[in-house]
Amino acid sequence: MERIDDLMTNELKIIQSDDTFRFSMDAVLLAKFCTVPSRGHILDLCSGNGVIPLLLTTRTKCAITGVELQEKLVNLARRSVLLNDLGAQITILQED
Repeated sequence: MERIDDLMTNELKIIQSDDTFRFSMDAVLLAKFCTVPSRGHILDLCSGNGVIPLLLTTRTKCAITGVELQEKLVNLARRSVLLNDLGAQITILQED
């Protein structure tokens, strides 16, 4: 079963599934306290459902690429990017 959850930041939403990885407070803290460049490109490896790229958009205008292997998580992440109208800033790739 899928659901749309609030990310508690700037009205961002994320699509999650009970059958896959769901983000935890660790991801929220990482996105909040990591160093974020003001220009350039950010790469998030093992992006899961895309929670970190979504949250990082509140801190930078950099292009962000999320890389995830699992097709179902890639699908959720891409749909969350579209739901939040962030396709111009975030790209989600299915790669190993």
